[in-house]
Amino acid sequence: MIGSALASAFTLLTISGDTSGLDGSGWAPLETDRSTRTRLAVFDPAEAGKGAFYVSPAGNDGGPGSRAQPFATIGRAQAAMEAGPYRATVIESGTYELPSTLALTEADSGEIYVAAAGEQPVIEGSSTVSTLVSLQGASGITFKHLTFANSGASGNALFLSGSNGNTIVANQFVNDGTALVLAAGSSSNLVSGNTFLNSALSAVEAKDGSNSNLFDSNLINGTGAPDTFGGGFYLHGVNTNTISHNLVENTAGMGIGVLNWDDTTINIGNVVTENIVRYTDTISTDSGAIYVLGRSQANTQMVISNNLIEYSGSPLVHSVGVYLDDSTSGATVTGNILRDMGSDSIQIHGGSYNTIRNNIVDLGSGSPSGVLFQAAPANTNPNNAQIDNVVTQNIFYSSSTAPKIYYWIDGGSPTITGNLYFNTTGTPMTTSPPTQDTNPFFGNPLFMNPAKCDYTLQAGSAASLIGFVPINQSAMGLHPTTPYWY
Repeated sequence: MIGSALASAFTLLTISGDTSGLDGSGWAPLETDRSTRTRLAVFDPAEAGKGAFYVSPAGNDGGPGSRAQPFATIGRAQAAMEAGPYRATVIESGTYELPSTLALTEADSGEIYVAAAGEQPVIEGSSTVSTLVSLQGASGITFKHLTFANSGASGNALFLSGSNGNTIVANQFVNDGTALVLAAGSSSNLVSGNTFLNSALSAVEAKDGSNSNLFDSNLINGTGAPDTFGGGFYLHGVNTNTISHNLVENTAGMGIGVLNWDDTTINIGNVVTENIVRYTDTISTDSGAIYVLGRSQANTQMVISNNLIEYSGSPLVHSVGVYLDDSTSGATVTGNILRDMGSDSIQIHGGSYNTIRNNIVDLGSGSPSGVLFQAAPANTNPNNAQIDNVVTQNIFYSSSTAPKIYYWIDGGSPTITGNLYFNTTGTPMTTSPPTQDTNPFFGNPLFMNPAKCDYTLQAGSAASLIGFVPINQSAMGLHPTTPYWY
């Protein structure tokens, strides 16, 4: 079962559509040597001065669980760790089909579940198991170098409820519903270096006051929830989380979504930074690569910075690169590169106090707008004044004969000033009221090679006219916290 699942999942990595970026542009160095990277060191109980239990498909639950006489099941190892003397289990290669959810509670806090060195154990459920592993009030749990697979289209691989300070590092999640869920105030967890393939709904969902989690350097390829019903990351009702250095691609809906529908799902102080988000909204009609919903009209204090966003949706649907929807307010969008968007690169839909600064917007040869300003519906946003939205020090670059820089649909009175405009075709990059740049600059930013996604500024760039701060593309996408990506 798992063999075919893994084969189909890894096949997905080869069907991203336009693969022009695989030749060394932007994120390619992180991608092309993925198969040759050395794995992070696994837990070695001898080197750590600690003991561990062992699990093998050839083991016996009636034995002592030693390296020479391992247990046969992970559940038996869990019981042994609860009784002591060890708090670590080393799992050998093989497929471990769980007869029921492996439920970890406060009694399991501090346990370590890790693959044996160089081996690839697979944990999967039977047809009656919809959640493979649950954490209920457990803290300090570590999962490392494991594969969680086949939890079903509506199931979960890992479900955390009220569980804090856990470490989920360098695992694979294959063919799950929503692979990882953080709920009921699961906070301060580290989710890093994991690979999520073929999630039927979302790869990662955080909700219900799950705050201050770090989601860093994860690879997400393939999620099935359309529009704004899920995505690579799907956050709602959470604060101060950081989503950084991830590669998110091939999502049916949102790449990264932070949604506030009502006063129970307000999101404050979340940061989305230095990610690569590409090929999103593949079957959506109204969504965004990075999508924020703000119906409670709270000051989100949200930062969306230094991300590469490309190939989102198509011109035939409403697909936006950075979509500040339904009164999203107080967001700062800075240092991002947006290219080849579907309908619009950035949209402010009814919100206030949003700042769009120091971004590169490559409109390409098609017809997407640079920034869409639109009033939000009165029935969901009755008191929004649409004030103090600022667009400044951005570079708008085009190879279109009919570029559309700004698109205004009763979008208030934004402040647009001091941006740079350049069109490779020579067609004028002009704007007109009511969305007119009050102090425009025109000139060639002299990008190194925009066709290959290299937006390095060469000497003599006109970007100096607007005080543009160069964007460091090498910091975007999968980055290790050690010399290796996991």
